[in-house]
Amino acid sequence: EDGGLWSVSTNWEDGALPDRNNVARVVIPEAAQVTLDSDLTGTVQSAIANDGGLSIQSASPLTLINAFSGTGSLDLTRSANTTLAGQSTLTGSIDIGANRLTVASAQALGVGNLTTTGGRLTVHDGITLVGLNVQGALELASGIRTTGDQTYGGQLTLALTGPDTFSLQSQTGSIEFNGTIDAGT
Repeated sequence: EDGGLWSVSTNWEDGALPDRNNVARVVIPEAAQVTLDSDLTGTVQSAIANDGGLSIQSASPLTLINAFSGTGSLDLTRSANTTLAGQSTLTGSIDIGANRLTVASAQALGVGNLTTTGGRLTVHDGITLVGLNVQGALELASGIRTTGDQTYGGQLTLALTGPDTFSLQSQTGSIEFNGTIDAGT
């Protein structure tokens, strides 16, 4: 109903609009498309089981502490500056488009499937990701450590405002580049 808008209570069972932390777990079924406008709903802290599609939009910088799970997609292309800080097991793709994403916990990306069209990725110091599989051009503003594989499927640009030395490390996996690497301009 109503284009899958999160902020419309009739789109939810018994009209229970998930906002702040009033609902422990939100379920988005396969084939469902939901748009969360955080400027209308405020911060949502619920765990989100997503087997469909979830698009999050925000005009302001946004920090998500949610635990995302499921096989669905997470679209952050309408959120200019997003920080993911939850403990997620999401196996679907996270699309940042040309926007900025900061990773503030080791499991924030789930298995680490990231789609981008020139977006910028920063991972906080001391964090080791499970893995990272990037499709599209990416600007990297930090080093990356993973326990598993890292794959970069497009142009990789090292941000001028990043560290003096970029380090890409994998504890037990490989690191693969399927595009060019650019030191930025």
